[in-house]
Amino acid sequence: MRRLWAAVALGYLSLGVGLQLLPHDLAQRGGTPEPLVPVLVGLPFLASAWVRPRAGRLADRGLARGAVAAGAVAVAVGAAGQAATVNPGSVAIARLLVGLGEGLLFSGALPWVLAAAPAARRGRVAGWFGLSMWTGLTVGPAAAVLTAGLGAAGTTLAWVLAVAAPLTALGLVASAGRQAEVRSRDASPAPSDPPTGRRRRRWGRRSSAERLPGIYLGLVACGYGVVISMLALYLRSRGLPDTAGLTVLAAAFLVVRAAGSPAVDRWGPARPAAVLAVVQGVALAVLPTVTGVPGALVVCAAVGAGVALAYPCAVALTLGTPSARPPGVAIGVTTSCWDLGLFAAGLGAGALSLAAGQAAPFFAGAMASAGAAAVLLPAAVTAMRGRGADGDARTPRRQRGGRG
Repeated sequence: MRRLWAAVALGYLSLGVGLQLLPHDLAQRGGTPEPLVPVLVGLPFLASAWVRPRAGRLADRGLARGAVAAGAVAVAVGAAGQAATVNPGSVAIARLLVGLGEGLLFSGALPWVLAAAPAARRGRVAGWFGLSMWTGLTVGPAAAVLTAGLGAAGTTLAWVLAVAAPLTALGLVASAGRQAEVRSRDASPAPSDPPTGRRRRRWGRRSSAERLPGIYLGLVACGYGVVISMLALYLRSRGLPDTAGLTVLAAAFLVVRAAGSPAVDRWGPARPAAVLAVVQGVALAVLPTVTGVPGALVVCAAVGAGVALAYPCAVALTLGTPSARPPGVAIGVTTSCWDLGLFAAGLGAGALSLAAGQAAPFFAGAMASAGAAAVLLPAAVTAMRGRGADGDARTPRRQRGGRG
């Protein structure tokens, strides 16, 4: 697990460097209209949404190592493309490659890890393994900021790091212990998994309970996506430094994720997910009113804390819901909703900022976060009344033999 954790962290370090450098680089290079910048920043998430269920299916079939290795190569090629080109169309292709790579990396590795985890601990395992992603997203922007003081040479150094990190990840994946892969491959199929040959159910035929984790995660992602797409541009327009916002956000995320992941298994996913969605929504609504650097950093930290447990909560909800899908595919489909939310946020943020000003996307993100809390409110209330809504999530029905 440690080598896979490090491999995913290195892949997302590359993505983090790009998130920090790309908006500024596109503005410096010229030729890219400002409303197009958030779209290019969010483009990888569209590719990730497409590839995640396929990566999960490969992992379910015992091909996790190949999926993760292919992801590392795609991230490295995409990072090199971003550094080398100035044409918006070429940047878009490079960003799509990065997205394909990130989707293969994480959604190929997570089922590999979860297959060896006890059912009652899968929420915290998903949370802790997810820290690999956010460690990379914390270190990447920070490294880009540190090298920025070196001028053009520093920018070049940051892009070299963005290419070298996933290539290092490739070596870690190749040397990952065979035992972990065998345990993933030989894991007994869950009672609710379909027999070989059964047709996979389409999204439109999924029950409302199966859709719930994805809808929740997508709405939370819309709020977070506004921040990563617009924060640097917005702070700069207000005369505030734009270098520390994403780093503070990611650091707050890491602290809450590390400390709070066990709560997903202890209390069930619905309650912490609903509460933290409200925290994120309030922070997004307050952000456009902030006038000073300390206030902006506090709000960024609140956004990071608010989104910290969204993914482990969604995974616990997914594995706790009866489904005909194998676990890797089910998790991949849910995670794709996160990517779609991020892409929609990037696309919508650019259009909203052009039509209604740069504060408008943050208010829209706050509304999306409120919607995420509302989606989970019935389950959270039921859990508080002791009806066991979250109890089912703590011990997934896949592992208890129930189909529902």
